[in-house]
Amino acid sequence: GHKCSIFICGGSQYKSPKVAKTIIEEHYFNIKADVNFLEDPKTFNVEANALVCTSYDTCYYGVSVEFFQNIFYFVQDYEPDFFPIGTFHFLAKETYNFGFDCITNGKWMAEKVESAGGKCVGYFQQAFDPNYYYPPQKRIFKKNKKYKIAAYVRFGTPRRLSEMIIYSLNILHNERADFEVFFFGDNSMSINPVFTYRNLGILSHKELGNLYRSCEVGCVFSGTNYSLIPIEMMAAGLPVLELDGKNIRSTFQSETIILAKPNPLEIKDKISNLLDNYELRRSVSERAQDFVSQYSWEKSARVVESLFIETIQKKHDLC
Repeated sequence: GHKCSIFICGGSQYKSPKVAKTIIEEHYFNIKADVNFLEDPKTFNVEANALVCTSYDTCYYGVSVEFFQNIFYFVQDYEPDFFPIGTFHFLAKETYNFGFDCITNGKWMAEKVESAGGKCVGYFQQAFDPNYYYPPQKRIFKKNKKYKIAAYVRFGTPRRLSEMIIYSLNILHNERADFEVFFFGDNSMSINPVFTYRNLGILSHKELGNLYRSCEVGCVFSGTNYSLIPIEMMAAGLPVLELDGKNIRSTFQSETIILAKPNPLEIKDKISNLLDNYELRRSVSERAQDFVSQYSWEKSARVVESLFIETIQKKHDLC
């Protein structure tokens, strides 16, 4: 029931907005929104109830355009930590002081925005698609001759700690060889593991669901905001190992996930314990499934919608 327009800031690698929209729909899903290019903020002339910035660089367009209604900042992650301490780190951090109404991905991100001086009007939770992420009809928790581990790697994204996962598994291989690792998320490996593995590359939702249902342990690390992947793994009944940090603890209940400090020896020990302790895997799996059952993309979308409407209405009332 809302009319939306998308502006790709700074131009695009594609020849026209029409081509860009086609690419979006080919790789994601059909959208009813118009797609436009915005290279010069001075050319922005749009009548709307709200303007939404979606990354730190778009915020600099947000403060440069002539727009007198609500400006929102849809904050998905703590972008200053995407960069070394330098120009882009500080440019990203400064955006929280622009006075925009921030809607964040999760509670931890809301706290980070406010601690950096930003104004947060609310947050939403990531969810999962039950058409792809559901548990197997019967998952058997037992000792195996060969355990399967699903591990997310993305070497071009340092916050995913891909190297840490491989270092830990290399050490584990020195103690036991009864596991095989199925990597996904990156089409190439920058480190050669010493253990048995397969790199499945970038997978579809259907392929990911099938992978999670076939493995004993899921391993995904998030150095900044929490990832969508643990929720999808949990929905598929896969016990998850994540980094022990406030970002994860503020998102998941302690009995629904196994946590390890960013130390290869501790990560190795936690994986080994999960492989040996099938009752632990069972309890974590069952509690995690119950925990994520409260989430849906429909609910999260309605939360975001209500935050937009309530914030806009509040400004109108004050005027």
